[in-house]
Amino acid sequence: MNVAVLSLGSNSSDKELQMKNAIMQTTQIFDNVVVSEIYEEPAHNGIDAPYLNTVMVVSTAMTIDEVNLLLKRWEIECGRTPELK
Repeated sequence: MNVAVLSLGSNSSDKELQMKNAIMQTTQIFDNVVVSEIYEEPAHNGIDAPYLNTVMVVSTAMTIDEVNLLLKRWEIECGRTPELK
């Protein structure tokens, strides 16, 4: 079993829902999920909306590349495209 530390964040207009859904999906896919408190931080550029953030520690049989691919797919499904980065 591998251990991964995931950092999740959203500053979309529905960021509370995005965070809730991300945590729910993560707990369904990974084992032994530990989630920090959700906290708000201002955008680093001082212009964009504040972010909600959380950190998760998970266990998985997946490799780092498989976890990364899964998370990138989730980002796209949630509406985050390379143009928005």
